[in-house]
Amino acid sequence: MGSTGSGNFSDYKRNIGNADQGGDSGQDRCSKAFNSSLEEVQTCQYFTNHGIVPPIGTEVHVNFIRPRLAVTDSNGFCIGYLPTSFNYLKACMDDNFNYEGIVSSSSNNPLPFVSVDIVHI
Repeated sequence: MGSTGSGNFSDYKRNIGNADQGGDSGQDRCSKAFNSSLEEVQTCQYFTNHGIVPPIGTEVHVNFIRPRLAVTDSNGFCIGYLPTSFNYLKACMDDNFNYEGIVSSSSNNPLPFVSVDIVHI
């Protein structure tokens, strides 16, 4: 399964000459809370080990599991991956930002689905 970014290069900030272009609204995105549906839930360790998605309210953490940003439970089991539109978080994490949250929505049918609410801690 593929990623669900916007499909635009503006997802990624780049510096050309003296002007920054694409992806930058001037806001500190590292500190912003967000909600996201996760990708590849059915192929991740949590689902393959348990046969179900985690329940609403499950505590989660954002980790970099090469080559993607993964959302894991408190035991370190991967629940799913963040869409590529959140790749900027890797740079934030390299600057000692940490992210955690909860499962805000989940369902096993018709396909495994998990949505999370994430905040900077």
